[in-house]
Amino acid sequence: MVKGRTIVTDGWSSYNPLPKRGYHHVGTTLGKDHALADAIQPKVHLFFSNLKALLIGTFHGISIRYLADYLREVVYRFNRRSLGHELFGYVVRRAMTRPWVRADKLQPESAG
Repeated sequence: MVKGRTIVTDGWSSYNPLPKRGYHHVGTTLGKDHALADAIQPKVHLFFSNLKALLIGTFHGISIRYLADYLREVVYRFNRRSLGHELFGYVVRRAMTRPWVRADKLQPESAG
């Protein structure tokens, strides 16, 4: 981020130090007004709506141990949301062009 730029966020207090770091901060408390949230920060609101739906509807809760994995899944889905009917072919092509790994050789990615 470039110092002196304006950063528009919600009203979360963790953004309060931004002016001390050289940024102009415009914080807006949106509360439960989803229409206002859509108007002010449409992509952010959409992303977090999708995140909540995935965590509650798909995973039925989360574990902090796998939080990074959950977030990667949400980002993956969000970035491909416009593929629509092409998504199945996209996933199949990705699967066909990757090397095979036996199930007993699978290892979790290291966080870091």
